[in-house]
Amino acid sequence: MDDSRNDLAWKTAAETSPPPAAGPAGAWTAKTSYAGSTYDPRGMERWLAERAAAGDVLQNEWNQFRQGEMRESRFYLEPAAAKEPPDARLRETRARLGWEYVCSTAKGLFYVWRTEDADARTPAPQATEDSYAYRFVCRRIRRAWFSPLWVLLLLAIPYCEFTFFSALPLQHFLIDRQAALQMLTLFATLPFDYLADAQEQRNRRALKAAMEERVYASAARSGSRWSKAGRGASIACLVLVFVLGLASRSNFGEYYAEPTVPYLSAAHFGGGSADEYNVRTARSLLYSRVTAVGEPPQVDHNSDWSIYSTQLEVYRLTLPFLAAPLSRELRTHYMPEAEPFEAVGFDEALYLAAAGPSRDAGGTLMDTTIQFLLLRRGGCVLFYRTDAPDDLRAAPEEWTLLFDAYSPSR
Repeated sequence: MDDSRNDLAWKTAAETSPPPAAGPAGAWTAKTSYAGSTYDPRGMERWLAERAAAGDVLQNEWNQFRQGEMRESRFYLEPAAAKEPPDARLRETRARLGWEYVCSTAKGLFYVWRTEDADARTPAPQATEDSYAYRFVCRRIRRAWFSPLWVLLLLAIPYCEFTFFSALPLQHFLIDRQAALQMLTLFATLPFDYLADAQEQRNRRALKAAMEERVYASAARSGSRWSKAGRGASIACLVLVFVLGLASRSNFGEYYAEPTVPYLSAAHFGGGSADEYNVRTARSLLYSRVTAVGEPPQVDHNSDWSIYSTQLEVYRLTLPFLAAPLSRELRTHYMPEAEPFEAVGFDEALYLAAAGPSRDAGGTLMDTTIQFLLLRRGGCVLFYRTDAPDDLRAAPEEWTLLFDAYSPSR
């Protein structure tokens, strides 16, 4: 999408050929790229003159320099009539004025002419409407109209991944850091890429107008600073996920003889007692906390998120406005026919008892009645499922105490 990644000059490269022992004239220097816009001929002329004054002699390939004598050279960049080097007739015409052809810029956009004669007359700009350079710039301008489509396509990729390949996309985003990293990196870099492309589009339009009017002014601004900012944002995201990943725990959790966090077991509601409890904790890139306690056996899974016969999930969200969408997502997936029940102090309280799969102590799959309960208050969502027989709604005070243990009421 961003022409600056291909056409714009990047920062100075570190591609350096091995220098000779004594560094005589003619030794290679570092290969250096122009740090401005490739649609700014006057800016590139000044840059080449500064390099020549520093002793860097431009060779017959763009951005290739040799170490030589410091010279006061002048350069003239002319829109290329063709992608190939200028013909013999044009070279002879320029030679009579004291100019020699050196090379062409990136993509063959400009011919680079050089002279060491301070009195050499600058060639008059020629008509360029039929030139390769003019057609190239016009083609780039037309292609830029498709940039928003590329942005939409890039945004559609994670959207499809979350929406169509994940049954619980918001839960997946909160639990899976890699998925969150994809979204964070994408949203962190796209604005900078779009700004860089917008700046280059202005430069292309300015160059097109200059070629039509045959008046060239150095008013172009490089969009590479936005590209650099985008790359910096990508690196920051990678470092962030690496640092957070060092302290993260697996989504499979660890088993304990007793729950290490507040919990209401299946035995509390007339079910069987468990010998061990699976405790999982996760922290998203947005610093939201997810705590889950499950009693084996495992009956299902969503991606790598295991679901047990009795399971508690508590989502404490840094961004409270995500609580309602998460609650709606859990309700739609697990309990679409849920009904509200009376629970004081909650923004939402839902309950459902329905037939569903479970497993006995031996791991045999069987159909039984599964109870679901969902509570939401502020930025905290509590979800509970069990195959225990006692009605979960019969103990509202206990649910309030459990909820307050994770998210105290204010």
